[in-house]
Amino acid sequence: MDELFCNIVAMMQPTSPEILRATPAFETLRCLARPLRSRDGDFFGRSQVTTSIGSFWSHSWHGSTWQKIAFVFFLNNGPAAAAVGSASAVLGGVLYCYRILPSIFGHLGWCSIFATFTYIFTLLFWRSRQLVFLDRICISDDEQLKAEAMLSLGAFLRHSDAMLVLWDPTFMDRLWCILELAAFLHSRKAGSKIRLDIRPTLLGPLLQITVFSLILFNAVTTFAWVLIDGFWYFWLVVLLLSSVNFWLTAHMGRDYCRTIEKVRDDIAAFSVDKLVSWCCCVGHKDPASGLPVACDRKIILQCMQIWFGTMEAFERRVRSDVLGILVDQLSNQVISYRQLVTVTVPIFWGYLDVVFDRFRAGDYAAGMHSLMRGLTYSFAMSPSLILLLFRLAYYLRRQRSLYLLELLTSALVILCGLCLFVCFVAWDLSTFTVLQPEAPIVAGLLFCVPTVAVALVVWIVVPKIKLL
Repeated sequence: MDELFCNIVAMMQPTSPEILRATPAFETLRCLARPLRSRDGDFFGRSQVTTSIGSFWSHSWHGSTWQKIAFVFFLNNGPAAAAVGSASAVLGGVLYCYRILPSIFGHLGWCSIFATFTYIFTLLFWRSRQLVFLDRICISDDEQLKAEAMLSLGAFLRHSDAMLVLWDPTFMDRLWCILELAAFLHSRKAGSKIRLDIRPTLLGPLLQITVFSLILFNAVTTFAWVLIDGFWYFWLVVLLLSSVNFWLTAHMGRDYCRTIEKVRDDIAAFSVDKLVSWCCCVGHKDPASGLPVACDRKIILQCMQIWFGTMEAFERRVRSDVLGILVDQLSNQVISYRQLVTVTVPIFWGYLDVVFDRFRAGDYAAGMHSLMRGLTYSFAMSPSLILLLFRLAYYLRRQRSLYLLELLTSALVILCGLCLFVCFVAWDLSTFTVLQPEAPIVAGLLFCVPTVAVALVVWIVVPKIKLL
């Protein structure tokens, strides 16, 4: 019987056309991603019959649920939230500029308020239509349908355009997770590009905390500007109140860098003998009924042998192809410019408040100057600064023996970032207070052009992380 099951799975064909199902990505996130955080309830009704799956989501049920949810929200809804938030910031600015909205906090307020609430709403409720496979939705709780879906697992993967691995420290230990990975690799044609995305779930809260730290930074500057008279006192209060959030981001960034190294070590030492399966953990007896259950391990290992010839060949494939993809993605592609712009866009919202306040007062030259500064800080300086700090966090990733040293090391990352930030701000202020106080457009160009040039050099020159 085990051999029959194995042959059916290895053929990578669905038991029936109706068993091949997918779900729109937004269905996975309804009710704060209930399918990912709840073992109760049948979500099969949210899936639909299909012949093509955009992405197969592979994950372990034994890792951190909240990290997984945070990452999936950012992956699916983050770019849309940033775009819609920016559009609403412009709308709020136009309404303020035409005096439809009153002045509340002087020259700061409405753009950031509109953008923040719209960002949060879009992040939670955006309806991404990409068809994905998530086991909790696409596999029914009905025993017969569940059995057919298990036998058709290879078909799900063969009909998937890409695979997203939501990696956590338990992923490489789970037998079913490795079966999904093996089936996906086997289903790709020789020489074709493998669309395999491996992302640590820790990245979710790290990126989300960065976004909301910048939103909080906008709020801090709003109230500090109104309540504090002295220029230097203003910046001192802003930096002190914001440092805790940015320190937390740096601390989690170093933790993420250690995670990358652990992923590399896990895959470099990968062996099927170390894999864990549920059936073996419970002694091949159902804990609820006490009835014997079949051993998944035998069936899965036989499937892998059919697909790859020998288990050693499969292990070599994982240690070569998967390791190469993983190292490049986790260490370099994970902080792509596009991803960072999605994170740093709240800085632009804060500057839009200043822009439209200047427009409202009729000072269009000063408004354009602020717009140039906002675009430069958001889309040139900040992404480059994060890239440099990520490299620094990687080189300082080693966990210290004393907790105090660990805290100070994370603080060192932020201190270095603060020094670079102060250099940019000093040049910015000098352009319109010393060099060109009467020509704001020229001052803006004096700041923007060199800063953009430096940013380009950073993205071109800074070496990639090499883990192999």
